[in-house]
Amino acid sequence: MTRATDLTTVGDGLPLGCLAMKIPEIPAAKWKLEAAFEHAWTAWEGRETFPSIKSGLERNDIMVLINNADRRPNSRLFWNQVGAHHEPRFRRERDQIDDVQHALRATSGIRLDQWTSLAMLFANELGTPRWPSK
Repeated sequence: MTRATDLTTVGDGLPLGCLAMKIPEIPAAKWKLEAAFEHAWTAWEGRETFPSIKSGLERNDIMVLINNADRRPNSRLFWNQVGAHHEPRFRRERDQIDDVQHALRATSGIRLDQWTSLAMLFANELGTPRWPSK
């Protein structure tokens, strides 16, 4: 895969995992996002599928993944900034978790449970996730 494909796939997979786990938002603070992504990405079993995605001190791609969805024409999800938070959103209202996860699995081989694992690692590193009330 190319870097552009890696960015599109992970740029869709992380918010997809958040939506599937009902994580409604993440903080917008760059330093928090970079630190959380570094730990989550390093611990995630699917990272080797995307060798061009970096999470270290020299380069950390989390802000590119969050802020540049509009520059990725094939992206099906994006992060909507609302105040001090980013909310995962589908680009098209008709998209559903199953639709996107099947497309991502077909192109990357990564299953929905693997995306939710990345989302949970990321959310846990950010602190207590904000779960919606039941």
